[in-house]
Formats: sequence, C-alpha cells, structure tokens
Amino acid sequence: MTEAGFDIRPLGSPEEARDCARMMSESEPWLTLGRTFEECLALLRDPLREVFLAAEEERILGFLILNMAGAFVGYVQTICVAPGHRSRGIGSRLLRHAEERVFRESPNVFLCVSSFNPRARALY
Repeated sequence: MTEAGFDIRPLGSPEEARDCARMMSESEPWLTLGRTFEECLALLRDPLREVFLAAEEERILGFLILNMAGAFVGYVQTICVAPGHRSRGIGSRLLRHAEERVFRESPNVFLCVSSFNPRARALY
C-alpha cells in the first residue's frame, strides 16, 4: 500500500476487466456518451491498450487506459474513478502514472475531454 492508501498496478484478471467495464458503463461521462458494458469491456480487453488499476487491496477505485501504439502513442484514452471515490486524488495519481509511463517512450501525452465533463476538464 502506498502513502495515499492505494497502489497503481496493471490490470490482472478477466474479472477485474469486467469490474472496470461495469464501473465505466454505469458512470459519467460514459452514460452520456452511450457506451455499453460490452463496448467498455472490449476496450479494456484490447491487446493494444495498457490498463492500470488504482486499487486499495482488492478493491478497484479507478483505472487508466493508455494507447501506446499507432499514430498517437501516449494517448490517455480513459481515466475512470468510481463515483464514491472521486475528489480523493485518485484521478490525479492515475494521470501522473500515465505521464510517467508515456514519457519513457514518447515526448508527448495526448488526451481528449468532453465539453460536458467539467470535473475531468478541471483535472486535466
């Protein structure tokens, strides 16, 4: 466990992928974007993506999906924090982890944020 009470580690199992897909598909902004559980799960299972969890022991607090292949190497595709765990610095730590990971291979980090997602806009 880290000083902040949670660790960041790679996605470890199909069950964790399902838990993350559920978290994503049942919260904003993915509800507004109309993303289904199946679409979220497919993204999490994509072998071209790297997925990292913010976890407190066995409990997933949030996760990060990075694209480290193709034209946009270093694309932070998703940062998702469980609604009950937001505003605790988890998203900031995930973003910092993404930057550290990307800068080992690329000079650029890319991300997009929806105009209707003010909390994410504040984070980025």
